Amino acid sequence: MHARTSILLLAIPLMLAGCDSNGKSSESTAIGPEGGTVTVGGASVVIPSGALSEETTIAIEENPSDYPEIPSSIEARGSVWAFLPHDLVFASPVTITVPFTGSATDDLKLFTAAEGGSWAALPGATIQGGAMRARVGHFSPFLPGRGGSDTVTCACQGQPDTEGGFNCV
Repeated sequence: MHARTSILLLAIPLMLAGCDSNGKSSESTAIGPEGGTVTVGGASVVIPSGALSEETTIAIEENPSDYPEIPSSIEARGSVWAFLPHDLVFASPVTITVPFTGSATDDLKLFTAAEGGSWAALPGATIQGGAMRARVGHFSPFLPGRGGSDTVTCACQGQPDTEGGFNCV
């Protein structure tokens, strides 16, 4: 009987890894010029080699406390995901993936918190399985949803790639 209790007590910290005291998912990793990946709770960022000029702590946080209010015109289809540090600009695009809830529909969009706190649909986001994926030039909060405003326009740092360019915010 004691062996089962010990196993259970050892398993609890493993189940809570990647969660803060409020049960929200979060993860951080130092990534340098060689690139790397951070993944937590179905969200991820893939940073290619050369996108960063120096080692930087990259973090993903589910439902952070500091994101802009979501307008009633947007039907959230998942959590808000903050990719940190905010406003980090990359030398080349990175790929973010954000999970959504419910079924994939043609009107599903990936929203980003634009400058000034408004939410706008990110152009070029794709659905892959149960997640939305986009290539971006810098970090901000992202939210899968329906409705909302037109797409956001932006200027990118870096040059388009051979895969058809990149979407950036």
